[in-house]
Amino acid sequence: MGIKESIPKDDDDLSRSAEHAVILQLLFGSSSEFYCDNYASGLISDRFTYSYYNSRDWSYISIEGAADDPEEVYKAVCNEIAKRKEVFFTEEEFNRAKKVIYATECLSFNSTSETANRLAAAALEGCDMFDYASVIGATTYEDVKNRFISGYDMEKSVLSTVYPDED
Repeated sequence: MGIKESIPKDDDDLSRSAEHAVILQLLFGSSSEFYCDNYASGLISDRFTYSYYNSRDWSYISIEGAADDPEEVYKAVCNEIAKRKEVFFTEEEFNRAKKVIYATECLSFNSTSETANRLAAAALEGCDMFDYASVIGATTYEDVKNRFISGYDMEKSVLSTVYPDED
């Protein structure tokens, strides 16, 4: 499934990426309530993933995986987002998710291919590949909460399902 995001003209790409990384970790990370409950029930598999993609002119959230009932997964995602718009995560949960994202960013430099990909992306975007860790560190609870509340509009979401060939 995908969720389109509207980008304000003065929005900073790195900050927006860091905020979404924390939000997605909170919502769907492997230790999140959503993931644990739906994995245990068999609704989602260990192939359930999420990503945030952005450029200067467009951005979207992608939630992917293999499931026996993709429409039920879509409903569960929509329900989780609606629930968290009513009752957002605690600051303790935010800090834990932020540490996961920060550690993941630091560990990514252990891979030469990941480092090369980040260097190329940073050059194309006109930024320094080492800035992202600092931006994650500076991300606040209020920044993340405001990004989530103002975005994640399920009216701008779509479910796309690919079924195996029956032949």
